Amino acid sequence: MTSGEAASSAADSVAGPAGVEAAGGDEAASAVGTALPRVRTDLGEAEIVDRLDKASRRGKLAGFHKGGAGAGPFYVEVFGQYFDRRLHARLEATADGSGERVLVFDNRVKRWRVWAFWVVMGLTVWPGVLLTHSILVTYFDWYWRAMWVTCAWYLPLAVVPLPWVWKAAWVKSAAIADAEARQAIGLIAKHLGGRVEG
Repeated sequence: MTSGEAASSAADSVAGPAGVEAAGGDEAASAVGTALPRVRTDLGEAEIVDRLDKASRRGKLAGFHKGGAGAGPFYVEVFGQYFDRRLHARLEATADGSGERVLVFDNRVKRWRVWAFWVVMGLTVWPGVLLTHSILVTYFDWYWRAMWVTCAWYLPLAVVPLPWVWKAAWVKSAAIADAEARQAIGLIAKHLGGRVEG
């Protein structure tokens, strides 16, 4: 699935690690600055969920799940490469008195994917120190036998780049997830016979 221009524009507006704010549970609020489109519909919540559930069962809306307590009427799993997300929906009444409703979306990153990223990064540093030191003392007689010497130069080389590695992964992931979310919103509008706004 291609990201297109939407992914490129989203990448410019993505925050770094500070943009991951708590949203309860195992998820965090979306860090993409550009607001997602809304879907205007005259259907009620039960009909919305029923139609989307049927579309999902036919393979027309991948990743659809009915919402639970406090999760809104439904959410859709969104691919984000490194950090997958959930596109949560909530139903709001319109202010124009038309009787229609608006589906508002929030693309939330799965918090455990962020933790997993940092755990993996942390666990790969120290084994690298041990392996590097072992190789150097085995094949180079002139190298210092003291472990602290290897730690003194290896750890800065391994740890200092991590914020940049994080930022690159986060920006790319958020851009992909934003484009995927917009495509999912388009499919939702199609299945509901609604109109996309924004």
